[in-house]
Amino acid sequence: MVFGWCGTCTVTIEGMQKMGISPEIMQFLDDLKRPDKYTNIDHTKALVDKYEFTEEIAEQIRSEWVLEVFKRIPFTPAEN
Repeated sequence: MVFGWCGTCTVTIEGMQKMGISPEIMQFLDDLKRPDKYTNIDHTKALVDKYEFTEEIAEQIRSEWVLEVFKRIPFTPAEN
């Protein structure tokens, strides 16, 4: 089942999960800024607006991006 498209490629959830997130989309999500100090970023809407993904695909990409962000956090075990 096709859920969205990006440029010249058709995107399915299964295909997106196999490919991972492109560096371009990762950079786009990393660079988003809050509109003001009281408003959080709507990453899903930003993906829908820029890449014309469906909301379902955009939410899946946002979830994958959040996972990658957490993987980048340095982890140091606590010393006993």
